[in-house]
Amino acid sequence: ATAGAILVGLRSGASVGVAVGRVRSAPNPGRGQVAPFSSTGLAFDGRVKPELVAPGVALTTSEPGTGTAGAPTYGTVNGSSAAAAVVAGAAALLAQARTALDASALRSLLAETARPLAATPVTAQGAGRVDPGAASAAELAVEPASLAVGRAGGSGWEGRQTLVVRNLSTRDLPVRIRIEHSSEGAAAVRFSARPARFRLRRGHTMQIPLRVTVAGSRVGTAPAEGAILVGAVGDQPLRMPWAVTFGAPHRDLLRRVSLSLSSFRPSDQKPSVLTLEAGKLAHTAGHDEVQALERLDITLWNARGVRLGLLARLRDVLPGTYEFGITGRSPAGAPLDHGVYQLRIVAVPTSKGPATRRSLTFRIR
Repeated sequence: ATAGAILVGLRSGASVGVAVGRVRSAPNPGRGQVAPFSSTGLAFDGRVKPELVAPGVALTTSEPGTGTAGAPTYGTVNGSSAAAAVVAGAAALLAQARTALDASALRSLLAETARPLAATPVTAQGAGRVDPGAASAAELAVEPASLAVGRAGGSGWEGRQTLVVRNLSTRDLPVRIRIEHSSEGAAAVRFSARPARFRLRRGHTMQIPLRVTVAGSRVGTAPAEGAILVGAVGDQPLRMPWAVTFGAPHRDLLRRVSLSLSSFRPSDQKPSVLTLEAGKLAHTAGHDEVQALERLDITLWNARGVRLGLLARLRDVLPGTYEFGITGRSPAGAPLDHGVYQLRIVAVPTSKGPATRRSLTFRIR
C-alpha cells in the first residue's frame, strides 16, 4: 500500500517524502526446522505421523481485495493448513508429471522421497521435507509409507511387517534394502529384511517380510527411531520412517463404570444410565500420550450366560467420559422380561495388547 501511494503521488506531480531506517540482519535459528505449532508424535497404532513436512511459516500469498489504485494486495500465512496446501500443489505437479501412476503410488512417492531435516526426530518430521523434484524422478514405490511396528515389552520382543516394493520404471532394477537408526531409544532394535537385495522386473511388485526384534534389556521408555531405505542401486533411496515405543501394553482402559439404577422397569423416557471413562491420557518418555480405543463394545447377557446381542459399538474412541441409556429393551428392541441381566463392556486398545473388560448386573422389575 505504501508503494502504491508513492506512485500515485509521483504521477500527480506531488512532492513525496520517504523516511529511511537502518536494518540489521540476524540469523534465524528456526529456519529449516519443524515449527513449534506442528503436531508431533505417533498415531494411535504406532505409525509415524506426520509422514512428511512442508513449508508453513511466513508463506507469501495473495489477499482478498485491492490496494491503492487497484493494485493487488499480498500477505503471509502460517500454519499446518498452509503446509498442506504446499503438499497439495506438489501432488498436482507430480500427477501431471507422472500421469500413469495411481493414487497409492503418488502418495508413496511424495512421502518417501522427502528430504530429512537435520537434528529433528522422526516423530516430528516423518520422512522429511517434501521434494516434488525427487518424487517425479523416483523409479520405485513402497507400501506402507510409514511403519506401525508396535509397542515393545522388552528383550526378546518381536514384531512383523510386510513391505510391498513396486517397480514404476521402464527397466528392470537391482534393489537394496537398508535400515537406518537415528535414535536407539530404551533398547537396541534390530531389523531383518529377507531378501535385502533382489532384482525387480519393470512393472512388477515384490513382498518383503520384515522382522523387528529387541536385542537387549530395556532402560527407560524413550522410543527407538529411524528409517527403512529402499532404492535401486546407485539411486537416491526411498525413506520409510519407523519408530518403536517401549513399555507394557495399555491396560485399565475402562474406569468408573457404573449404572445409575440397578433395578428398573423398561422405559425409553427414564432409562438407567451406564457411565464409564474410556481410554486415558498418560505421560510416558517425557511426552503426553493419548491412549485411545480401537473399539468399545457393550453386549447384553441373561442370567444363564446366554449372549442376547450387541447393544452398542463405538470405533476410534478418544479418551473421555461416555454415557449410554439402558432402556430395558433387548438388542432387537423388545422389552426385556423380568429377571437379572448383565452388561459386558469390552475396550479394545489401538495398540497390540489385551482388551479391558468390565461387567455390571441389573434387574428388570
